[in-house]
Amino acid sequence: DWETPTDYLIWALIIDLSWGIVYAVSPWQASRHLMAANEHVVLRSSTLACLAVIFVQIFLYAGAVTINLSKADIEPYEQTMIWAARNAMPELLGALLLAGIMAAAFSSASTFLSLIGFSTNNDLVPQRETDDSKKLKASRLAMLSSGAVVLLFSFFFPPSIFWLIYFVGTVFASSWGPVGFMSIWSKGITEQAAFWGLISGFLGNVIPKFMDYMGWINLPSYLDPILIGGVISLIVIMVISKRTKVTRAEKVFRMRLHRTPPEERDPIRFRGSLYAPILLIGYGVFVPLAYHRWYIKPYQAITGQLAEDGSMRWFSGEVMVNLLTTLWMVPLGLLLYWILKKSYRPR
Repeated sequence: DWETPTDYLIWALIIDLSWGIVYAVSPWQASRHLMAANEHVVLRSSTLACLAVIFVQIFLYAGAVTINLSKADIEPYEQTMIWAARNAMPELLGALLLAGIMAAAFSSASTFLSLIGFSTNNDLVPQRETDDSKKLKASRLAMLSSGAVVLLFSFFFPPSIFWLIYFVGTVFASSWGPVGFMSIWSKGITEQAAFWGLISGFLGNVIPKFMDYMGWINLPSYLDPILIGGVISLIVIMVISKRTKVTRAEKVFRMRLHRTPPEERDPIRFRGSLYAPILLIGYGVFVPLAYHRWYIKPYQAITGQLAEDGSMRWFSGEVMVNLLTTLWMVPLGLLLYWILKKSYRPR
């Protein structure tokens, strides 16, 4: 799908950036933050989730390589792990893997359906009912209808799970990204600008993506629809914000968002949260050392890339990627430590 390695690198960087934005502003992520007991729980759980995702990816990539050696032509490739569970693993472990896949699918489906039901009932349907039981019934009907439509489509569309998630998830980066960050950090964004920023970012992503998919246009790697939608959304927000004014109530609400509640400055919670940046920094230091010792050097030895004296070749892709882990994990841990000290340090 990519003509040159540079095109793939640009695509990968754009995808990583967009998913970083999605993790920050997506509705399924926000719904979990809203149920947290306090802000310290959000910070700790987000840090642990960041590390957990990395560890899961390590095992996922190792599993993918192993399965590829066993059978390289699995079709459709979205069922690779299912094929491995049924054909390349002991029955008990295979059953556990299949159960895990189904549990993840049901968990995601229930989360998305609950979000669809709430959004439809709260934002799209006129609020004529005041009885909570009737509102709940309407929300359940919206969830049932959405699930039925998706189930119907699944019989006609091929199971391209990777590309479906890639497309749907990154739409939030284009539409919700600029609005989500500016609603917290910008003093000038208005309600009208936020509304049209969402609409323009969505259309700026979906329309070019649809035209590229249909073959009507051929976008270069540096003009990914994610970037097009995000830039359009940002421009629309800035233009409309200059033509409208932020109300006093909106100013006060935003100011209160940046005030740390007194109960969040609890010494016990603060000391417990300090472990989060320590974990990030420790990961950024020790995991690259382990990769260097147990992965990179054996890999170069097997592929014949070591020098004549047995020393490792430092200017290679695998070494650069390994060093980047330190270059972004350690500053991330220091940033989190600074935020904790600035916002939650007991007075």
